[in-house]
Amino acid sequence: MTTSLQKTMRYRIIFLLFSLLPLVNCSESPELQCVCQGLEISLVYVNSEGVNLIENGTYDFDTIKVNSRRNQLAFTSDRTQNELVFQVIREEGETSYTIDLNGSETDTLILNVTLDTNEDNCCPSDMLNSAVYNGQNQEIINENSVEPPKIIIVKP
Repeated sequence: MTTSLQKTMRYRIIFLLFSLLPLVNCSESPELQCVCQGLEISLVYVNSEGVNLIENGTYDFDTIKVNSRRNQLAFTSDRTQNELVFQVIREEGETSYTIDLNGSETDTLILNVTLDTNEDNCCPSDMLNSAVYNGQNQEIINENSVEPPKIIIVKP
């Protein structure tokens, strides 16, 4: 009789576990959240000979400021990269930025972005469509999917 009782209990436990299974849904777990990096852009300043102007000291990484109409943006790059990398304001269409290079030289950058509005995407993949620097259209270089899009600014 004990073996029959043990089998019955085992079946009840298995039934109970399977009946609780639909109540557990991993996709709606509050612990599982997306950690997303927004769209970044990299600005590289060179002279007409292709010499990096941050690397040669013409512009000092510590004194350059990038501002949107809302606030000053922080760089996500470090000094060793000799390029300015910052996160783009997440807005559909054109957003204007002022770039104070040295206290007496201020440039304007206008970026056109299309927002990813697909609600199924945990992390949106916004698209940089165009860049205009001081009134001149700029080529956007997308070397790979890991590095941010790069714009090479040739300064006289």
